[in-house]
Amino acid sequence: MIRPRRQRGSQTLELVAGLPLLAMALLAALQGIVLARQQLEAQTDAAFLARHAALCDAAEPAPTLAGIDPAAGPQATVAPAPVRWPLVGVTVRLPPRSIVPGVALAGGPWIPSGTAVFRREPCRSSP
Repeated sequence: MIRPRRQRGSQTLELVAGLPLLAMALLAALQGIVLARQQLEAQTDAAFLARHAALCDAAEPAPTLAGIDPAAGPQATVAPAPVRWPLVGVTVRLPPRSIVPGVALAGGPWIPSGTAVFRREPCRSSP
């Protein structure tokens, strides 16, 4: 097909103009995957810490977040969840990781966090 001179190269120009949008969509999808994985890590860490807090075993020291998840980093927080006496709850908040170097994801609904609540087991004295 023969095109007029003024339309020559227009498809290349459209491709070059669309590539940054494609790259941004790909980065957004990858960032979403990273944040979803961190959400699962936070929930798993909270469940582990709450499960250990619910057990009545003073023989070993209580685990710390840095001990069970070294990748959590020093900015991760662990707080007790507001629950009543027979229950024990733990909330873990992890700092969101960015796949783009130098870009920080501050605040917002995408902060990975997890809360777990367990019933406290009664302490039994050993015979």
